[in-house]
Amino acid sequence: MTPLFLLPFLINCFFFFQRVSPACIDGQASALLRLKQSFVNVSALGSWDSTNEDCCRNWMGVACDPNGGFVNALDLSGLSLSLSPSAGNWEPLLNLTGLESLNLAFNSFNSTFPADLHRLRQLKRLNFSNAGFFGQIPMQVARITTLLSLDLSVFSLFSSVYPTLEDPDFRTFAEGLANVEQLYLDGLNLSAYRTEWCDVVASALPKLRVLSLSGCAITGPLRPSLLNLTGLRALRLDNNNLSSPVPHFLSNFSSLTSLRLSSCHLVGEFPETIFRMQGLKILDLAANRNLTGRLPEFSDKNSFQELTLKGTKFGGQLPSSIGKLAFLSNLELTGLSFSGQLPSSLGNLTSLVYLDLSSNNFTGMIPPLAKLKHLVKLDLSSNSLSGRIPDIGNEFMNLTEISLHNNSINASIPPSLFTLPSLQTLLLGQNRISGGIGHFANANLSRLTTVDLSYNCLQGPIPKSLFELSKLKVLKLSSNNFSGEVSFSWFQNIVNLSALELSDNRFWVSGSHSRFASFPQFSTLKLGSCGLNRLPEFLIDQKQLKDLDLSENRISGQIPEWIWKNPLNRLNLSMNTFRSLEKSSSHIFSKHLTVLDLHSNRLQGPVPLPPKSSIIVDYSDNRFSSVIPTEIGSFVTSTIFFSLSRNNLQGEIPESICNASFLKVLDLSGNRLNGSIPPCLGKRKNAPLIVLNLRGNLISGAIPENFSEGCRLRTLDLNGNRLQGRLPLSLKNCKDLEVLNLGNNMLEGRFPWRLGNLTRLRVLVLRKNRFSGSIQHHHSEGFKMLQIVDLSSNNFSGDLPHETIERWTAMVPNIDDDISGRAHHVIQSKVFKLTPIYYRDTVNVTSKGLDMELVKILTIFTSLDLSNNNFTGTIPDVIGNLSLLYVLNLSRNALSGPIPASIANLTELESLDLSHNQLFAMIPAALIQLSFLSFLNLSYNRLEGAIPQGRQFLTFSASSFEHNPGLCGQPLSIKCSSAPGPESEESETQSAQEIDWEIIVIGVGFGVGIGITLGPLAFWRKGREWFNKRADRVYFAIFPAWMFSLLWWNDGKVDAEEDSARHHGSVSAEEEESGERRFCVFCTQIDETGARIIHNICWCKSSPPFSPD
Repeated sequence: MTPLFLLPFLINCFFFFQRVSPACIDGQASALLRLKQSFVNVSALGSWDSTNEDCCRNWMGVACDPNGGFVNALDLSGLSLSLSPSAGNWEPLLNLTGLESLNLAFNSFNSTFPADLHRLRQLKRLNFSNAGFFGQIPMQVARITTLLSLDLSVFSLFSSVYPTLEDPDFRTFAEGLANVEQLYLDGLNLSAYRTEWCDVVASALPKLRVLSLSGCAITGPLRPSLLNLTGLRALRLDNNNLSSPVPHFLSNFSSLTSLRLSSCHLVGEFPETIFRMQGLKILDLAANRNLTGRLPEFSDKNSFQELTLKGTKFGGQLPSSIGKLAFLSNLELTGLSFSGQLPSSLGNLTSLVYLDLSSNNFTGMIPPLAKLKHLVKLDLSSNSLSGRIPDIGNEFMNLTEISLHNNSINASIPPSLFTLPSLQTLLLGQNRISGGIGHFANANLSRLTTVDLSYNCLQGPIPKSLFELSKLKVLKLSSNNFSGEVSFSWFQNIVNLSALELSDNRFWVSGSHSRFASFPQFSTLKLGSCGLNRLPEFLIDQKQLKDLDLSENRISGQIPEWIWKNPLNRLNLSMNTFRSLEKSSSHIFSKHLTVLDLHSNRLQGPVPLPPKSSIIVDYSDNRFSSVIPTEIGSFVTSTIFFSLSRNNLQGEIPESICNASFLKVLDLSGNRLNGSIPPCLGKRKNAPLIVLNLRGNLISGAIPENFSEGCRLRTLDLNGNRLQGRLPLSLKNCKDLEVLNLGNNMLEGRFPWRLGNLTRLRVLVLRKNRFSGSIQHHHSEGFKMLQIVDLSSNNFSGDLPHETIERWTAMVPNIDDDISGRAHHVIQSKVFKLTPIYYRDTVNVTSKGLDMELVKILTIFTSLDLSNNNFTGTIPDVIGNLSLLYVLNLSRNALSGPIPASIANLTELESLDLSHNQLFAMIPAALIQLSFLSFLNLSYNRLEGAIPQGRQFLTFSASSFEHNPGLCGQPLSIKCSSAPGPESEESETQSAQEIDWEIIVIGVGFGVGIGITLGPLAFWRKGREWFNKRADRVYFAIFPAWMFSLLWWNDGKVDAEEDSARHHGSVSAEEEESGERRFCVFCTQIDETGARIIHNICWCKSSPPFSPD
């Protein structure tokens, strides 16, 4: 202990030395002040003041040697300094010869490097990264023999000028840095050294501990010479084109703690030995699309803190041993092929801050995560997870984002989620979440800015507390079953709300007639199917609207001119009853408009010219008349989708349409257009069409002969016109063609075998033309992908070709083909690369005696229709190989011989029509095995013997067998004689009959029950409507999305798919007579990740209640 009498002495000594020991020696402060004078924008250096000569005290960024008073560290990073054009020079800096650390990073000096840097002989750390220096890096830097750390990095995000290493070159420069331990050259162009860089670094820089060469244009493979860097701890090579496998020798770096190889074009399988490196803390392999691998079993000795594999081809299952990574704080496995259940051990990763497992194939329930209290981000979106939302309480103090959207979660939402202390983003859309949203307290204290609950099964009223989230910017509630009333007045106090989506629910929105003094300024407002009967008045005061959706309401009258005063990008007013556009000039639309959807209204008059900025223009299903404007091509120069289908347009297709250089989809179907097809539509090379639909017009002449080699057509639909002549041979240039529909014209010639090179063709319709000759061709190997073939009502003749039928392999299952899973795909044409916009095709088929229109053609649907031709000979046995056929129609030909028993192999067959031929012999008893057969027509042949009894055959009426004089047995009135037939057949028939009575009794009982239940619905309109709505809901809940729904239409015209919700009722007399029905498979034409890009609706349903205001 110090004696007390010495204490005053020691205090005096302390203050004495404080006074006599200079903190900043002469010349240091003046050098710094002269340096300050060389800079512009020096407000950040206000503490550098001549009145305070002690630069070592309180001068920003300055540190001194405590013993000598020299400035030994200068940090001016991130101050946005620039060099004065007139007074700027670096000489004052070079006078600070005691500098050991110099950091000028992230400034804007915009000058060459300071010369004579070698005068700073004590410099150990030099950081010039993104400082704005350009030109040759001076060799003097390499002559600073004391350097331990050098950072000359430059990134284009922060700098527009780049330094170079040319004279001296990289090798010479590196050889002068023998003592450097940390080298950062990110962004420098080292392409001249390609793979040699490995040898240069390994030989010249043996003491390296950190090497960072991100974005240096170096190439692979990595060479084993790198193993000379025995002390290497961090290696960063991301954003280079290594284009090689990851070498196994990297696992030999015993000191390596960080390995960053993202965006390196790595290939092959990643070595598991690297995962087992005990000291490795950071592994980043993101954005290597061709890099495969699996996660190994981890151990307690692993030290991982960050594991990033997103954007690779890693897959397999997530090992339960991942729970042993006790230090893991960042786990990013997004966009991979992992599957199986999430291991419960995930809940043991108590250090996790970021957990992102989105866009994989994980299934099962989300494991408990209650221990992960440090989480900031939880993203499990775009998987197939089910069950409950994990328990997340107020102890998650740092959690800012929960993303569980696009899964199959089917429980309710815990109200506590809305009041988590730090939560800003809650994304639960596109699940199966049910129940209501309960009231939650203290909503005004919530920090939530984004809430997405869209595309679920939520029901009941929307709680008022949801409208008390005062910081909300985005609220998405579309496509649920919310009911009751929602008033626009509820949104008055959410002043920051910029995106509101309420479309497709069961509530109705009130307050349309009101204008509010205080109301949010929306950028996105989606009120589709909200029961509106007028335009909301508050829209007049909106000045920032970019995306407005008022589709599927009951709004009528004029589209007002004030709506265009907003900077609209997307406008959807479809499926209303607007009759006209209020306009003061011919160009009425907002100049920024990219999506304009006015389809399914009652708009009349001439076609309005769309804005030149438009990308998608849909005027279909209106009453526009007159002609297509001759100058239309000048207004759709940026358009990729343009539809005028189903209007009352006349005249010719204007040649100017060929000026639409970006056009991918052109749909002018269902009008009265005449003239010929503009030849330019076939020879577009720079931006070729994907879909050309001119069906249902009065177009005449020949199909253009000039389809160019750059043809990218996937759908060509010219059905129902007056086209003549032969098929152009140049169609073979359209190698991507999937749908060729030329039915109902006056085309002639032979079967187009020369189109056999179209290997992607799935639908070929030539019905009702004047084609003739045989369809047999011994030397063609084409048409293997055909799944719908309709050659009916032509003059084809000859035998049915055995070899041709064998080639239609798309109608034959593969060995491992799962028929039940084939129906998830729809024939569609992708319209735009940057966004998943699709055009769905439409084809008429004759099935079950009816003409039906397939609105979307599923790849499971297969049909063969050769009816009403002059085919002769027998039905080949090989037709039984087409076991995926749904429809087979060979009626109205001159076919003879027996019905082949191999038809019983068509196990998916639903419709079989062999009528009006000359078939004879007995009906094969094996046909009763066709359990899906619901339509059968064998009439007008020469069949004989007993009609097979049992199963589906018990459901067919006498009309299926009439005009076969030799047939007998039920359902015909002709009884069979007692003369025994072949023993095997008699035994089989008798066996079938022994069980048929049981089936008949069950069937009759079931029919009576159904009749009692459903019979009144045929006469009770309101009851029928009530039943239809609920039957549809049950149907869509039980059956997967690929199943068909046969909707009845109350007129003969072909309406837009989306109109199905508004056309329930009885079948018209005209429709009854023609036998036409519409096959609707859900209701979307332009899709964006499963939802319509313009109006998000994914099933046919009835409209919401009528808004009373």
